[in-house]
Amino acid sequence: MNFESELKELRKEVDMADKKILEALSTRFIVTNMIWELKHKNNVEIIDEKRKQLKKEKFKVHWIVLWLDEDFCWELYELIHKYSVKYQNKN
Repeated sequence: MNFESELKELRKEVDMADKKILEALSTRFIVTNMIWELKHKNNVEIIDEKRKQLKKEKFKVHWIVLWLDEDFCWELYELIHKYSVKYQNKN
């Protein structure tokens, strides 16, 4: 396989991975919206800091196993969480 064809194949893999990420984010936002509705009906605070900290500890194991940078993963999670809360506050 030459350089161009190998590069093309690898880029296809990246594109498929990106699509999976977007699909997972879409699913996450749908479910978090359902959680917001449940919390709203029961007058429960949207942000649960205790759960957030527990998730960080739980995810740390996954980041290590998957050889991912912990700082990157936590920043990504914080960004996803931020937009989830922002979306929920609009409803």
